[in-house]
Amino acid sequence: MRNRDRDRTGLGFLALAILLSACGSEPRPETPDPERFRRVEAAGPFSVAIPRELSRLPVIGVDTEVDEFGGEGLRLGFSYGMYGSVPLSDGLLDYSTGQMTVDGRRGEWAAFTRPGDVGDGLPHGWVGHVGTPTRWGERRGEPVGLTIYLSCSSRQICELGPEVAATVRFE
Repeated sequence: MRNRDRDRTGLGFLALAILLSACGSEPRPETPDPERFRRVEAAGPFSVAIPRELSRLPVIGVDTEVDEFGGEGLRLGFSYGMYGSVPLSDGLLDYSTGQMTVDGRRGEWAAFTRPGDVGDGLPHGWVGHVGTPTRWGERRGEPVGLTIYLSCSSRQICELGPEVAATVRFE
């Protein structure tokens, strides 16, 4: 009789632990895409909404899946794989960082200005990174993540970074 009570108590604690862990996860955002954006399938297991005026650019990744889009005063890219992070502040001006949530996963971002003549007319930047383990990454024991990067002609244009990140939907 005592073993049954202990088994029931153990099952009750297990059910409570599962329930509490489910409550601790962040809900998947259900906000609609901004009207001025269009949804695209990007390289990697996700889709994202980007400004309508951007066109896909030719880009080849090494060790990661990459995609890039460009338009007037903006280059927007995605890198999905083992290598990616938010840049360190070394040599960057007006550097600021923060936390973000991308499709229920926590990540971080950095906004900055590149020093000197950058040559491409896009001196401002925004980078967001979130870890997104996949079966491939778990099998190999390697961290896999999504890095979103913007190069912009103005700080104001780079404010699109968080808006774009909020539209990412992993498969």
